[in-house]
Amino acid sequence: MTKAIFCPLKNKYFQLFSEGKKTVELRSINSPVAKQALKHGAGSLIEMREGYRGNKLLYKVEKIEIYDKVGDIADEVLEKACVTRDEALSVIGEGALVAIHVRARK
Repeated sequence: MTKAIFCPLKNKYFQLFSEGKKTVELRSINSPVAKQALKHGAGSLIEMREGYRGNKLLYKVEKIEIYDKVGDIADEVLEKACVTRDEALSVIGEGALVAIHVRARK
């Protein structure tokens, strides 16, 4: 079995995942999380971790979308990621990025 994709999160975003409000994680295409997600693809497991050693949640990757820039992201994807376009731009920057859509493991 393939090891789960490791995705450390700030407390705010971990809480949104744990409450079921956040179902999409946005990452720069060059980040370790994005590289692992693209390598393993949909159907793989992803471990959302509060920081590097905190609580964890295990999800299944439903799909992965690639965008050339933050401006290309659909509004509904930003809503599912619980960020505004400006927040995404300030964190990710101008380059390409991935949207990792997840669902709770059953």
